[in-house]
Amino acid sequence: MRFLHTTIRFLLLGWVIPCVLGLMVYYGFVTNYTSQVFSHQGFVNQYENGIYKYRMLGREALLEMERLVKAHGPLPLRPPASLRLLDRAGDPDLYAAYFLLNTLFLCLTCSVLFVAFHQGGKAGEELPADLAVLASALVMAITQYVVVPYDTLSYFFLALGIALSLHPSPGHGRLGLLALATVLGTLTRETAALIPAFFFALHHREILVWPFGDRPKRRLLQFLLVSAAFLAAYLALRLYFRRARPDRSSRPVRSAGCGVDEQAISQRHQLHRPEGSQIAPERRGGPALGEPRRLG
Repeated sequence: MRFLHTTIRFLLLGWVIPCVLGLMVYYGFVTNYTSQVFSHQGFVNQYENGIYKYRMLGREALLEMERLVKAHGPLPLRPPASLRLLDRAGDPDLYAAYFLLNTLFLCLTCSVLFVAFHQGGKAGEELPADLAVLASALVMAITQYVVVPYDTLSYFFLALGIALSLHPSPGHGRLGLLALATVLGTLTRETAALIPAFFFALHHREILVWPFGDRPKRRLLQFLLVSAAFLAAYLALRLYFRRARPDRSSRPVRSAGCGVDEQAISQRHQLHRPEGSQIAPERRGGPALGEPRRLG
C-alpha cells in the first residue's frame, strides 16, 4: 500500500504537475522578454555567438528536438498569436521544441528531486519533502519566463549531481555518474560549478582532515575527481571554440532576453536623423585619412 501511495505521489509531483506547468507557461501565457530566437536563423545568430556558444548541449538538444517535431508533424497545440511579434520569422515547430525540451527536463528534474528529498524519510513524514518538490517546480516554471534552451537541462544535471553527492558512501558507479553529470552540466551551462561546490560544502570536514584515516582520503579523491571533471570540460569548451569555431554570424548579437532588435533601432535612427546632422562625404581629391595637409 505504501508503494502504491509513493508511486502516485511520484507521478503527480514528478510528471503531471510539471507538464501542467509547462503547458501554462508556453501556451497559456507568452513572454515579452525574449525575442528574435523563435526562428532557425535567429536561434543560430543568438546561441552560436558570444557566451552562449559555450552552452552547446542545450543548443544541440533543442535543434534535435526541432528535427523530431518536423519529422513527426506539428503538435496539436496552437502557438501564441504573438509569436510573430516576438520573431517576424517565428516557427511554430521551433516554439514547440522549446516547450517539449524544457518540459521534459522539468519533469526529470522534479523526479530526481523527489527521490533526493525522500531519501531516508519515514512513513507519515512525506509532506515537507512533497512541498519542497512542488515549490521547486513552481520556481523553475516561473524562471521560464525567459525562454532559453538550457535552463531546465542545467537544473536536471544540478539536481542529479546534488542527489548523488548526498549518498553517504558512493561506489565507483555512482562516482562515475556524478563525474558524468558534472561534465554534461558544464557543457550545458557554467553553473555546473555548483556541483563540486556542493560536494565540498557537504563533506568539507572529511576533505579538510585528509591525512587522518582512510575514509577522509577517499572523500578528498572524490572531490578532486568531480572538480577535475568540471575544469576539464570548462577548459576544453573554451579551447575548442577559441581555436576552431569563431562566432558564426556577423549580425549584431542580441542578449538572450533583452528583447531589443538593434538593427531595427539603427535603421529607425537613420530615418529620423536631422539633415544637418548627416556626416558630410569626403571631398573628391582631398587628403586621405592620416595624410598630412600642405600649408601654403
